[in-house]
Amino acid sequence: MINFFLKRGKIAVIPIQSSFYKHILFDQPVKMDKEAVLLNYSEGSPFTEGNIVYKTEDKSLYIWFYKEPINATTLIPESYLVYNYFKNEDAIIIIDDHPQKIVVVKDGRLLSQSIKKDIDKKYLNLLKKEYGISKEIVIKEEDYDTLLQESLYSLSLSDFAKFSDVKIDKNFYTGILEKIALPSLVVVFALISIEYGEYFYIKADISSKTAKYRELKKRNDQIRSQIDDLENEAQKFIRFAKRNSDGLFKTKLLSFSMDVIKENNSTMIYSQFAGDKAVIVVRTPNPNKVLNGLLQ
Repeated sequence: MINFFLKRGKIAVIPIQSSFYKHILFDQPVKMDKEAVLLNYSEGSPFTEGNIVYKTEDKSLYIWFYKEPINATTLIPESYLVYNYFKNEDAIIIIDDHPQKIVVVKDGRLLSQSIKKDIDKKYLNLLKKEYGISKEIVIKEEDYDTLLQESLYSLSLSDFAKFSDVKIDKNFYTGILEKIALPSLVVVFALISIEYGEYFYIKADISSKTAKYRELKKRNDQIRSQIDDLENEAQKFIRFAKRNSDGLFKTKLLSFSMDVIKENNSTMIYSQFAGDKAVIVVRTPNPNKVLNGLLQ
């Protein structure tokens, strides 16, 4: 069936030397249609007017730009066929053609395609260093057609379905962007207006609450001042009561001691009250009775 479409010109291969390749890697599996690819990446084409073929695989988006139109309904990039054949390799594939063609494959992805008249060791080492690849595979010119044919036959129907000829018309898409620019600006302006409205509402609310806070703080300061005044007065009363209660206690203690001493026909020689201590010197014929009386 593939031979049938090839002979009828329905399937064609885009040569490496006639195309410009771009690989975009995403964080998540990519799903994009033709319009999305054109709108987002058509500016990456080196051609003012040209065509585009793209394919998505997992997190990768492969895009081939080419200038000259090709009369076929399904276009398979040459570098994709090389990649499809060596996709399980991490290698720099060199096709010993005129000029030499270079395809870089790593981690199951097509990273690069290029052409060079003569590849020397210095250039090859730079490529290896750039892509972190140590392996190189050289394909002889006489074996290359067979490799491409085997790779083409191994493609799935899904692969064929995904490749299509998409033409780039930058003026057309510029016109689309101009047409959607005004409505977009209206939407953006409306969003900005909403944001500013919310901002002024929040600012007014903050001002109102700040005023209430200041009023409550002022009242709280007045109450706190009154409490401090009451506490000061209370401390004065406590100190006064303490001083007077200490004197009254000492007076009562002295009177009680004198009564006990007189009852036992004794005489007080010396007395001293200091803080919570009392010293009494007594002359008595009945010391035990006086002592017991004082300790009651």
